[in-house]
Amino acid sequence: MALWTMILRKMAKNKWLQLNLWFGLTVCVALFSSMPLYSSAILQRTLYKELQQMQMAKQIYPGQLRVVLNTSGVKDPAKLARTIESTDGYVLGFSGRVNLDMKSYYINRSTSSMKMYGADATAEEKKRDVTGNLRAVSDFEKRVRLVDGRLPDPARSDDVYEVLVTQSYLIKLKRDLNEEITGLNRTTGQTLRILPVGIVDAKPEGDPYAPFPLDDFASSLFMPLQTFEREFVLSGKAKVSGVRYTLALDYTQLKTGGIDNLVSQAEALKRYLKLRFSYNAEMEFPALVTIEAYLAKKERLDRTLLALYAPVMFMLAFYLFMTSNLIIERQKTEISVLRSRGASRLQIMLAYAAEGLLLGLAALAAGPPLGVMFTKVLGASDGFMSFVNRAPLEVALDGSVYRIAAAAVAGAIVLTLIPAFRATRASIVGHKQKTARMDKMPFWHKIGLDVILVAIAVYLLYGFNSRMEEMRSLALEAGSLQMDPLLFLMPALFALGGGLIVLRIYPWFIRLLYTAGRKWWSPALYSTLVQISRSSGQYLTIKVFLIMTVAMGLYSASAARTINDNMENKIRYGVGADVALTTHWMNDAPPPATPGGPAPQQESGPAG
Repeated sequence: MALWTMILRKMAKNKWLQLNLWFGLTVCVALFSSMPLYSSAILQRTLYKELQQMQMAKQIYPGQLRVVLNTSGVKDPAKLARTIESTDGYVLGFSGRVNLDMKSYYINRSTSSMKMYGADATAEEKKRDVTGNLRAVSDFEKRVRLVDGRLPDPARSDDVYEVLVTQSYLIKLKRDLNEEITGLNRTTGQTLRILPVGIVDAKPEGDPYAPFPLDDFASSLFMPLQTFEREFVLSGKAKVSGVRYTLALDYTQLKTGGIDNLVSQAEALKRYLKLRFSYNAEMEFPALVTIEAYLAKKERLDRTLLALYAPVMFMLAFYLFMTSNLIIERQKTEISVLRSRGASRLQIMLAYAAEGLLLGLAALAAGPPLGVMFTKVLGASDGFMSFVNRAPLEVALDGSVYRIAAAAVAGAIVLTLIPAFRATRASIVGHKQKTARMDKMPFWHKIGLDVILVAIAVYLLYGFNSRMEEMRSLALEAGSLQMDPLLFLMPALFALGGGLIVLRIYPWFIRLLYTAGRKWWSPALYSTLVQISRSSGQYLTIKVFLIMTVAMGLYSASAARTINDNMENKIRYGVGADVALTTHWMNDAPPPATPGGPAPQQESGPAG
């Protein structure tokens, strides 16, 4: 308890510096939290837009999953019944495994093709090649429109199967409703008694999510699914040769965190079908193509965001280090006294670690909500200090955000402990001796870090210009040049390196200025110039921070505006006009003749 009391008193003694340190920690946590939040939110919107564009282009509901199975290879009726039952459960359970509700679904089963003719057909009529199959679709009466007759009775059990047919197929059979039809299996010679009791047509409104293509099954005779299951699947009175499933999943419930699970479950479904039906299984999931393209975009966006955030992260880290260093400078005498009285370096470091932990927990509580606010502001902005009326991003805090925030807090605490660790090495005598000495040359000036950073930035610029020249010489399109995220770091490196070079010559410039006007300077200005020239190292840290702040602010605003302008120009050049019109060209047939007008002229071909 005494230790915590001492820590709280120390923090209260430097309350304004501690408040600045907490503010820096909070902004650091918020910035790190906003990275996954913004990435997830913008990719979520991108995914929705691309799925909607796919729906408009292909006229397919993005969440539609279609499975087509050929069961002819399963000879044992009992095994076939068990296989169909287990497949029903696995396929229909797909929505639960991917946590997406089903908007709609239907099961479609069919027998093998049979020869069809009237029960009272003559020998001549039996020679006609009219084929069809018995088919059952779940909720069939909701997917079609009954034109004439009635719905089949699923409870009928006299070996006469009541069915629904299309008008065109009934005409092909040359029969009417309630006239019995015979279905002949050419392979086994087995016959079935079939009674058409109703005529159906496609429903105009239909099912917008999982429409049933009645025209694709115009040669089928539709019976209740209950009857089909009882007579054919379980009893085996006719060979079941085809099973189809059509599921419409609610893709609006798909979140970026569930994409990996969706892809893995789709692959598991493919393996399940291949294991039981070999190559007689087909699965169509159009959204997977869009999702795979999305995953590639996600990787590129993550790299780009990291490159854009890196300069700001570096500036924040520098701010935390600078603030922590100021706090430690004020407490160096106290640290040296504790060391001289027998306190170990570990004990002192634990005290500062506890202090950092208190600030870190407070930053962890306030940082993620602040990161949500940052993300919403980013989503509503069109550039630097430019806001537009745009739909807000869907932002939600989850476990991954707090894990990243906790890692940011841990890293920031370690960074703030570095000055304390360095201060624990000095005794009280050494501290007084160091205070009496003049400032030494900074470490980065000794190793030439300023020159190294500028050289790296120039090298990156040279490499970029070289690739641009190669692209022009090969006549490649702009899209062929892959963006290097390091290019976003180039201005930051150049700004930091250039700033350090300026700080290297800054004391000489002040001395030159002092010498040039020594006879005319006022006492106040004279004292200021002498103080700056003799103690330039004392202000070195704050000068580096100010240089980084101004440079990064100008660069970030310019980069954001440039990226946005490039995207807008790309869209404008791609369209070419405010309105784009496309002709819907049906065919080359001449238009129909108007009443009372001349008949359209036919094109005359060459005389042959």
